[in-house]
Amino acid sequence: MSAAPSRVLLNIAGDRDGGKNRNDATAVRVWKDVYALIGKAHLALDDRRCQVERAIGMPIVIRGIRTPNSGLRGRVTPRAGYLLLEYQVAIAGYFWHVPIIEELLDRIERGEREIVLRQNPTRS
Repeated sequence: MSAAPSRVLLNIAGDRDGGKNRNDATAVRVWKDVYALIGKAHLALDDRRCQVERAIGMPIVIRGIRTPNSGLRGRVTPRAGYLLLEYQVAIAGYFWHVPIIEELLDRIERGEREIVLRQNPTRS
């Protein structure tokens, strides 16, 4: 799910008439639905992380980072006794990080240990 459908749902549920007769109960229900989806995505990622850890025999630490390098999507760096998987959190939107983490985990499982994912370069 992307950020746009969530915003649309919240606008429909919580601000149908410009806020005059706001239906807070509906807005809260929609927010709970959005957070439930986020929770499921994170549980699936955690299961996948555990699966890859078992396959490679090494722990993986996942963390979001903020960096001025706007082209960086994510990276994996070997550390003493574990792999550090980092993803850029400066990009707005729900679930945008999930495919980045999934791709990095897939590449780790295939044997790669030092990985840098960058945005596709724009062509002029």
